[in-house]
Amino acid sequence: KEHLDAGNIHMAMRYLAQSAECDMRLSVKAYNALYRLAGLLFKEGDIGRADKYMRITLEDAYASNFQIRYDDVIRSEFEIMNVLLQEQKDKKRAYVMSIIAIAMLLIFAIVSLIVQSIYSKRLSKAKRELSEVSEIKDGFLAMYMEKCVDYLNNVDKYRSALRHILKHEGVEAAGAMLRQPSFADGE
Repeated sequence: KEHLDAGNIHMAMRYLAQSAECDMRLSVKAYNALYRLAGLLFKEGDIGRADKYMRITLEDAYASNFQIRYDDVIRSEFEIMNVLLQEQKDKKRAYVMSIIAIAMLLIFAIVSLIVQSIYSKRLSKAKRELSEVSEIKDGFLAMYMEKCVDYLNNVDKYRSALRHILKHEGVEAAGAMLRQPSFADGE
């Protein structure tokens, strides 16, 4: 008791444990030490050991037909059981919340995969369309370049023909050739 009054709970628990051990060796069934030790353990948060010691005290009080101790132990055991039940409820609530969180993450992952798949298909389609447009553009560019080369070749042929006429037939024949609308119309 003096250790409890001084606030030295661990030392009090040590002496109560020694006293309870001595009571058990002597087969004293109406002991107080184990009961008080269980109460201290309960206050310290060691619910499992407190429950175990209270059960032993309860069995011994019942076996010795010690009614006063029996009532005290029943009340203490009831308190311990309430704490244990609350701990179980808290664990169950934590499990449910964890399962909900995992389910939400799983749903988010599935939705993300679906969205990624949709965008991937759209991107593939856009790449194909861009490739087709690029091929068409390249075809038109090649055709335009070909027409330009043909035009330059025709202009070169016309110049050669004009030089030939100018050299062999004279200026008047070259002027008559230039007045003809057929070359310009064709081009």
